[in-house]
Amino acid sequence: MQPTKIHFVVIYRPPGQLANFLEELDVLLSSFPEDGKPLVVLGDFNIHQDKPQATELNDLLASFDLESLSTTATHRLGNQLDLVFTQNCTNSNILVTPLHVSDHYFVQFNMTLPSTLKQTPPLVSFCRNIRSLSPSRLSTAVSTTLPTQNVFSTLDVNTATDTQSSTLTTCLDNICPLSSRPACTTPPSPWLSDILCEHRTDLREAERRWLKSKDPEDLEQAAG
Repeated sequence: MQPTKIHFVVIYRPPGQLANFLEELDVLLSSFPEDGKPLVVLGDFNIHQDKPQATELNDLLASFDLESLSTTATHRLGNQLDLVFTQNCTNSNILVTPLHVSDHYFVQFNMTLPSTLKQTPPLVSFCRNIRSLSPSRLSTAVSTTLPTQNVFSTLDVNTATDTQSSTLTTCLDNICPLSSRPACTTPPSPWLSDILCEHRTDLREAERRWLKSKDPEDLEQAAG
């Protein structure tokens, strides 16, 4: 499994009117791709949760499927100013701890990230160009590679079968090697029956004959 990547947005908003803050935050969040990666938006928003500004902020973040972590007060005066919003992850063990060096408290929590599986490698199909295979060449290669008749006749059935199969495979690989190409992932068309496939094959063969001969009769066959 590959490690999950996380998008983090850390915010400090000075106290005062919202001005263009929500519009700028909207533009920023819209710049992140919707690829399923966890997104964490946190920081000192300086927005009291009992004010109309908080409703506007929460509505905006909810439109991005960002969920707010429920915490106690994060400021010495009892206000919840330090906010955490997360997307595509699970949170637990939320703890708010007062600090001696700041009037803001320390917010900590555990995140459980979704696992990311490795991408499946593309499917590959293998084939041989049998049309280019010379039967006489294959026959000669097999006959010269197989053991002599006297040796072959002394082999038991299983050994003789394995020897013949491996010899045929080796000769095919040398004369007509396998080639690879991306496998077709598109499901077959339900209307393309076996009969239509045969007709299409015949028409393509007739077309190839006409391209070589330029004979009008071949052209008629190619035209169906």
